[in-house]
Amino acid sequence: MIDQRPLITAVIPTYRRPQLLRRAVLSVLRQTYPNLRVCVYDDASGDDTRAVMEELMRQDQRVFYCEHPQNVGPFDNFELGIRRVSTPYFSVLSDDNVLLPEFYAQAMEGFNRYPKAAFVATKTLVVEGDQIVSILFDENKEKYYVPPEGLIKISLGKTNTWTGSVYSRDAVADINFDRAMFGEPVEQDFLFRVVVKLPYLVKPVPGAIFIAHGSSMSASRRSDDVIQRYQRMFSKIEDYPDVSDSDKGIVIKNAKRILINALYDRALIDIKSGDFDLAMKIAITLRNNFAQTNKSALLFVFAKIFKSNKIIYFVCAKLYAIWKKVDLRKITKKQSSNDIYGSYLKYLDKYSGT
Repeated sequence: MIDQRPLITAVIPTYRRPQLLRRAVLSVLRQTYPNLRVCVYDDASGDDTRAVMEELMRQDQRVFYCEHPQNVGPFDNFELGIRRVSTPYFSVLSDDNVLLPEFYAQAMEGFNRYPKAAFVATKTLVVEGDQIVSILFDENKEKYYVPPEGLIKISLGKTNTWTGSVYSRDAVADINFDRAMFGEPVEQDFLFRVVVKLPYLVKPVPGAIFIAHGSSMSASRRSDDVIQRYQRMFSKIEDYPDVSDSDKGIVIKNAKRILINALYDRALIDIKSGDFDLAMKIAITLRNNFAQTNKSALLFVFAKIFKSNKIIYFVCAKLYAIWKKVDLRKITKKQSSNDIYGSYLKYLDKYSGT
């Protein structure tokens, strides 16, 4: 008997991470929901990626591989993958992240009950090292959000990922990715433009693992570029139709708070790493662009003292590292998250095999 359940496409852009890619693909193939295809888009890696994919394609006919003859850049590689989706539903998975076995089954159960949802989101476990450091879309009970409530909820943060979500292709077909936004905060910008006019469902079950790589801005050291992209996003929010001025103000305020905290954390990391000039540049930005005089002053003091006195710098760097490990404001929640969801981390090792 032919399985009539809808097909889902997992879009996986990749570049020079063949073993992590294998793990990501296996996490899709071992879903309890079988009606799927895995489409990997390789930005001309020129390493073992092709060999890994050829092996996976021999093992499972649901795997498809597109290799660019030359490097086209992350945005074009990503956009091609989305543009080629031909199934009713799709998800986007970075090559270093992992889906949990019930992810697609949970999402499709949600779509069956809420067919007008633009996407169904599950809890995404954010892992750094061997610890769960936070959870995205962390709801205690199932919630169906409609505009503008859904927009305000997304703006609060802890939702800026598509890793643990399945999208309805038809619902988001006219919402394009903005090339100028690629990098941080492209996911947040995309989500905003979806939920400003469409409903979505959040399920209180773990669906994916997101591998964190330090600060959210560590991949792009130029904080001014990130700020420009955020400012572009703020301008878009101001132009949203059918959203009251008060709601727009709330959304922009929430998004700015996230940006300010990210910049401050980035500057602290720069100071710890000895990149004092970068930290002071962020301090100036916080003061001039966001009126954060207290945060700016603290960064200036830390940067100037540590830059002029190496002994104080090394002592404080050690103390900062210890504080990060024993921060009582965060450690209880981290322990709770690891106690509740730590067993899911076994899939990082399980899918690393063949």
